[in-house]
Parts: sequence; structure tokens; C-alpha cells
Amino acid sequence: MKNDQEVRSIKGLFGYALDYFLDTVQTIKWLFAEPVMPAEPPGNPLPEDDLELDLDSLDRSFSSELFARLLLELPAHRRSIADAYKSDDTRQLGAHIHRLLGCAAYCDAPELVSGLRKLRLALKTGDRKLIDFYYTQAIDVIDSTLRFSGYAGDPPQ
Repeated sequence: MKNDQEVRSIKGLFGYALDYFLDTVQTIKWLFAEPVMPAEPPGNPLPEDDLELDLDSLDRSFSSELFARLLLELPAHRRSIADAYKSDDTRQLGAHIHRLLGCAAYCDAPELVSGLRKLRLALKTGDRKLIDFYYTQAIDVIDSTLRFSGYAGDPPQ
């Protein structure tokens, strides 16, 4: 029979390995999860978009470098957006969305632009159901962009 110290040592090592395995499984699930998009937005339709982005006229000479930079900063942008949303600070949320929308437009990331534009328009309505709906979609698009770009960090919270 092993003494108590050996048993505790084995249990500790097993516990560490189990925790590492479970964290790895959770990260893998997050990386390969399909975004769940709600079927239809609730309530009123979005207002007309007054922001005219002529994406065809943008200078694309640095778009790949800018996109790489955007990917590095995207987890921080996501956290800022989530923090503003959780604190119910629509003004701050709008500022973060505006900043990220500009970055995404210059980086030629149309899916990201589309998701962020809809949330920006929902914020203009002040309708909480619309904001919640399009916030979820915007976060899903951000997460999808991170996943498919090969983001290997911790799953954003």
C-alpha cells in the first residue's frame, strides 16, 4: 500500500492532467462551433443606413497588413464591446462599434462590416430587443472571424 503522500501526489498529477484535458476540449469545441444565428429580428425594422461606405474606392494596398493588425486587436475590441453591452452603456457601445466598423471596412472584411453595421443601426433605434438581437449577431460574427482566422488564444468571454 502506498503512503498518503504518494497517493496525494498521484491524485494531484491526475487532477492537473484532467483539468488540462478539459480545458483543451473546451477550446476545441469553441474553435469548431458553428455560430448560431437567430432566425428573425424582433420588433421594428432597422432604420435606413446613413453611413455611405464606398468600399470599392478604398485603397487596398495595405489591407492585408491592416487585417493582420485587426486580428491581433479583435479580442480586445470584442471585450470592450461586451463590457459596454453588459454595463448597458449604449453610448460607449456605439463608440466601440463605430471604431471597429471603420477598421473592418478598410480591412476588406465584409461579414464583419455587415454584422457591425446592423448593430450600429439597432443602437440608433433604442429598441432593446433589436439591440440584443444584433449584439448577439455581431458577437457571433466577431467570434467566427477569430475562429476562422486561426485564433489560438483563450475563447473570448
